[in-house]
Amino acid sequence: MSASKEMARASKRKIMNASLLSFFPEEILLEILTKLPVKSLLQLKCVCKSAYSLFTDPFFTELHHNMCSTLPGKTSILMYFPTRTSMTRHVYYTINMSEGSQGKLRSCYVSYLERKLFRKHHLRSSANGLVCLYRNPHDVIVCNLSTRQHISLPEAHEVHGSKSPKSGCALLGFDLVSKTFKVLKSVQYLDSHDVQKHWVFTLGVDKSWREINIDSYFPHCSFDSFYSHSSSVYVEEVIYSLNWHRGNIDDFPRCDDIAAFDVRTENLSMISFPIGLPRHDFYSSDVFSRSGLVGLEGRLAIIQVCPNSDYKMEVWILKNCMQWENKRTIPIPLEGRKLLDRAVLLRFASTHAGEIVLVTLGRKSIFVLIYGLRMQVWRMFKVRGRFPTDNEAWKNVMHIIPENIFSLI
Repeated sequence: MSASKEMARASKRKIMNASLLSFFPEEILLEILTKLPVKSLLQLKCVCKSAYSLFTDPFFTELHHNMCSTLPGKTSILMYFPTRTSMTRHVYYTINMSEGSQGKLRSCYVSYLERKLFRKHHLRSSANGLVCLYRNPHDVIVCNLSTRQHISLPEAHEVHGSKSPKSGCALLGFDLVSKTFKVLKSVQYLDSHDVQKHWVFTLGVDKSWREINIDSYFPHCSFDSFYSHSSSVYVEEVIYSLNWHRGNIDDFPRCDDIAAFDVRTENLSMISFPIGLPRHDFYSSDVFSRSGLVGLEGRLAIIQVCPNSDYKMEVWILKNCMQWENKRTIPIPLEGRKLLDRAVLLRFASTHAGEIVLVTLGRKSIFVLIYGLRMQVWRMFKVRGRFPTDNEAWKNVMHIIPENIFSLI
């Protein structure tokens, strides 16, 4: 019997041993519990020892997360707004994916991330409902917004002779076998030539960062800068990231390929861009804001919106054989074109249900455009709420965040 099946059976025994709930059939009980919001589950954890044991079990945590990923009311768009007036104050809002009255979506200010601890950090990546906040290579925080828990990761003991400026990033992923979250930290040292170093930290397991050796044939660096908003995504045990390079500190970075980091094996490989998508499109000041990496139906996808007289969206999806499918061209309806014409910037994401999410940031309003690949239908919503007017729009970041009861403490 596999370890995962044995873990599942042990978790089910915990369910049936819950004295407050044992009179329910197992299947019905699982369905009820996995549909409860995290807030309700946290309350149950406080009053029932058996419930505490169950809700911290990796098998149940994954079941609950998978259910939340399919329910619009338990999935939110997390928006990050850096402000011009303060370099140390960033504003966060969530947009609930459940349709409200008159075809509008409701936004909510995230006060939890206003804490002083997070003020100098910015949103860098997400995986399965958890987010990774990054300040510099020595200051990385992982947060669960559903439980309002966080963990500050220790500093890595770097050994490098150069005192040149360095840049880097931290990307979050999930190991489906061990049911653990891992953070990949990549740092680039700017000497006479590129030097990259990489570390991995497994939440709940590691006490310190583990440096990993990656074949020099695969130099990889993910810059944490204004073009990082749509340049990485976690999809089914793999962290995909645009692979940026620059010869020295004065060079503009170039993007040659996509790095694919396997979270379970901790191996790195490289993926070429699809034919027909020029590499420079991902660091052109005009086109970059209209392109991004997302996950669609468990696979990597590249989305690009083409701004011309006949607005269209182009989609490339990576096949299991690491080859790109033929480009899909999706027409954008007239109403959507008008929104895109007025947009200062676009942001891209996707849902567990295989929907492409476009958020258009105007000067005074935000709209959400959702396209379902299966039904081939567009839906458009205006977002209710007041957002910062002094935000630096080109630094805005967006992530889809489903609820997750995973405990960080």
